[in-house]
Amino acid sequence: MDWWPYLLRRDEFIRFRENLVVGRQAVIDDAADGEITVAALENLEKSSVDLSTEFRKRFGRMRQLSGGTESWVECRDARLFLQSMDLEIARLQRTGDATAFDRSLRFAPDSSERHLPALVAFMARNGLKFAPPQPGEEAAYFTTFQLLRDFYLAYDDNDDGIRDPKAGRPAADAG
Repeated sequence: MDWWPYLLRRDEFIRFRENLVVGRQAVIDDAADGEITVAALENLEKSSVDLSTEFRKRFGRMRQLSGGTESWVECRDARLFLQSMDLEIARLQRTGDATAFDRSLRFAPDSSERHLPALVAFMARNGLKFAPPQPGEEAAYFTTFQLLRDFYLAYDDNDDGIRDPKAGRPAADAG
């Protein structure tokens, strides 16, 4: 994992982070071999639970509130990160699909591909989807989805902005 929230980078969490990274790599290795073992999934889940438990033990509600707004925001960021990780693990247990972990769906464009059409095309090519909207935010969610869909449909498949860089250049028309 490349990034951890500020509070989870503290020394007291090193062992827990390392265990999580080892468990995550075991799942990725299993997926590369064709099937993720139950033991690897259980180890990953346990390391995630251990990290979350240690975080809650060290940063209980009173400690989060005692440091003012900055402390509360840092705690919230760490808590949301841990929740997101737990949801990824639950999804992995349900589907057995480790693509979210192995970076195969990572959008890492070169300098000529750093623009919105390339991102939207990447999402379409890889079947990436938005998470469900939060209650009360459905209108913004559907507006954003509609705008991105219309934006993508406005481009021709051969436009440089959306062509798959791995597919190479299309042959020139003989016309």
